[in-house]
Amino acid sequence: MSNPKVNQIIADTLDRSRARMQRTNESAADVSDVEELVAITPDEFKAALLGSGWDAERLAKRWGMSKRRVNQIIADADRPRYYDDAIRALSHDSHGAQKGKRQPKKIAP
Repeated sequence: MSNPKVNQIIADTLDRSRARMQRTNESAADVSDVEELVAITPDEFKAALLGSGWDAERLAKRWGMSKRRVNQIIADADRPRYYDDAIRALSHDSHGAQKGKRQPKKIAP
């Protein structure tokens, strides 16, 4: 014997699951225009760091990690790509490159 209430619960659950899968597929399609990241080499990473006026010690303070860990990240060709993004953004950070300190905002009187 089949129970109509149980059958309805199963049907509702399947409908919700199908709707969730559809939303997931739609959101996956939305990111198709994201540019694929090309890894930078350890030498390029170090050049970007030094070229922007930073060194491993100051970057370690900025990122809240040890200098040794920063050097490991620099040397790792398979590092997570967010480090590449961070170093590219850091090279454009004019505040941090000045003695490792942010300049205070000036408040108009």
